[in-house]
Amino acid sequence: MHILMAASENDGIRGGKVGVIGDVLRDLPSALAEQGHRVTVVTPSYGFLHKINPIIGNISILFHFKGRQHRTDIFEVSGKRQQENVTHMVFDAPYFADDPPRIYSADPPHLPFAADAIKFACFNTALAEAI
Repeated sequence: MHILMAASENDGIRGGKVGVIGDVLRDLPSALAEQGHRVTVVTPSYGFLHKINPIIGNISILFHFKGRQHRTDIFEVSGKRQQENVTHMVFDAPYFADDPPRIYSADPPHLPFAADAIKFACFNTALAEAI
């Protein structure tokens, strides 16, 4: 079986962990690969993960979001631990990045998670197009 896991964090790559979901995306793919499955883990790059992890390869795709066409660069990156049947990919597009670069946005108290909701809706749209 080939399993696709998409998440906001992935501690399987450098710089990809903020909280517990990063731990899950570090450990679960390895356990599934040991069971004989292929696993691809996908996260946004947030404008920096593709820069701090060794790149194996990349492609670009176009997708539509909020009535406009956008481009995302998709990078296959090396994991902290190389494991057969586990692939790590990061999607880079302007909608996925903050300034300064970080995984979760620092929204004002009256709009908690508003920027992240848009960021992850855009990421999921790009991922669906890539699939």
